[in-house]
Amino acid sequence: MRDDGKASKESDVYSFGIVALEIACGRRPVEPKEEPGRARLLPWAWEMHGRNAIQEAADDRLNKAFDEAELGRLVAVGLWCAHPDWTLRPSIRQAVAVLKFESPPPVLPPKMPVPVYFVPPIGYHGLSGAASSIADAGDSAFGTSSSSDRLLES
Repeated sequence: MRDDGKASKESDVYSFGIVALEIACGRRPVEPKEEPGRARLLPWAWEMHGRNAIQEAADDRLNKAFDEAELGRLVAVGLWCAHPDWTLRPSIRQAVAVLKFESPPPVLPPKMPVPVYFVPPIGYHGLSGAASSIADAGDSAFGTSSSSDRLLES
């Protein structure tokens, strides 16, 4: 979303990715009645991807009657489009090329990346707001408290 509340191409790509995952997995983005590890579609689908268990992620109503390559591409495109770092998301054209087997599927990390925000140093007057980066969910990259502690000690 842009600051004015209107959709942007990045939010459209993200939404396309979530819809792709909904179609592939037969689930809503949030299933409050599911167990905690399965309640949110995006992290759960990324976990299935990381375990190479895409077939397990398939909509049960398909009764295993699907082309595995097509399902794999649909899930990969869904994850790619919904990547937490919007700068790593594809264009719709790139996503469609993968779905049409015109381009190879994206190479995605096995764990869902998580955004990490860093506090800019005191006296930094460049960009307003905090700079962000993406770290692998397996990394302990939430080191901003130590950065904040150092800033408070100044």
